[in-house]
Amino acid sequence: MLKRLLVKMQSERGQGLAEYALLLGIVAVAAITALASLSDGIEVVGNTIATVLENLAGDINRD
Repeated sequence: MLKRLLVKMQSERGQGLAEYALLLGIVAVAAITALASLSDGIEVVGNTIATVLENLAGDINRD
């Protein structure tokens, strides 16, 4: 009886690990998809920040 209980507990642990791995895979795919769809917007924001910083640096150097 104890042996059956131990076998059942081990199989449930393996199932939990598989569920976590599946969930991690889904989250990774969602993150990659989100970053891919937002990449153009992120690039625009980065370029805008770079331009503002260049302009500020130019203003400081003129003084």
